[in-house]
Amino acid sequence: MMRSVIAAIMLVLLAGPTRAEEWSGTWGGSYVCAQGDTGLALHLRERVDGTVGAIAHFFPLPHNPLVSEGCYEMQGRPQGGELALQSGRWLLRPSNYFTTDIEGRMTPAPDARLYLGRVLGLGCTLFVVRQGAPVPPLPAACRPDALLSRR
Repeated sequence: MMRSVIAAIMLVLLAGPTRAEEWSGTWGGSYVCAQGDTGLALHLRERVDGTVGAIAHFFPLPHNPLVSEGCYEMQGRPQGGELALQSGRWLLRPSNYFTTDIEGRMTPAPDARLYLGRVLGLGCTLFVVRQGAPVPPLPAACRPDALLSRR
């Protein structure tokens, strides 16, 4: 009996969040593409229809200062602890940069929620962001309030 209870609890924890509200917030970390290791902030917001709207903000890191800064809209629908975000329109576009989609999974630990997975672009590999991690301020053109006011 105890084994079945433990197994059921583990399945719930491993399933991860399935609702958009559980993804909402700011996530900070990095990703790797052709330009090298790049800072990444994802500003995720629950939408009325159960999807997730996002602003992806990328920026240089101290060990890779030549990366440009930019941001674009994204959207997706969480499913069983996974979230694939499709890129949308640019808000701040540096020259020679392209939007990329991402797909990944959230870890179940509430004290250190991580969203990690693949960046689906030519010359790109992985990303990892942590919910609530400190991130640099967004440029004015990229602020979530500006995005939400346009909806």
